Amino acid sequence: MALVLAVAGAYTLTKIPKRDSPVRPEVKLAIVKGWFLNMSYSPKATALQFDFDFTLSNEGTSDDSIKDASANFVKQDSPVYIPFDVGNFQCSREGNKTSFPFPLTPGSNYSVSCSVSSPISAADKYALLSEGFRKVEMNLSGEHGSPPALTYCFYINSDMALELSKAKKTFWRQFVRPDCD
Repeated sequence: MALVLAVAGAYTLTKIPKRDSPVRPEVKLAIVKGWFLNMSYSPKATALQFDFDFTLSNEGTSDDSIKDASANFVKQDSPVYIPFDVGNFQCSREGNKTSFPFPLTPGSNYSVSCSVSSPISAADKYALLSEGFRKVEMNLSGEHGSPPALTYCFYINSDMALELSKAKKTFWRQFVRPDCD
């Protein structure tokens, strides 16, 4: 009899309580930036381009899709900036060209590479490509959630600014670990 009571008591203590409502699906998008930011300026096309890699994952329990992307290139202490909208983005996911929107199923983990480019006016070129600190901030918007923004910071020194101002052909620089800390 004592054994029956002990088993019944153990069952009662370990029994999972019933929920009044079902478990809600959760969207939890995560993003991890890569190690490099590439910047190129084409004087012939008067265009500025940034290339970057990141890992994007859905750590939630519900499907989502990335439906929009935007970025800004700014010089600290300057009101001048270049906005990039989803039309300025060219991305690949796992090495295959992708377009927006693209799906993210629960447990998915993708390596993504994107390029953003935009024309730049002569006045903006002088303001944005002169000596000083710069920041590129990229945002993705999901159908149900959004991962945190990716931010890249770097410094254009006087030698680089001079090279940019005198460039006759495409100028290219790679910034390693361009953190904003």
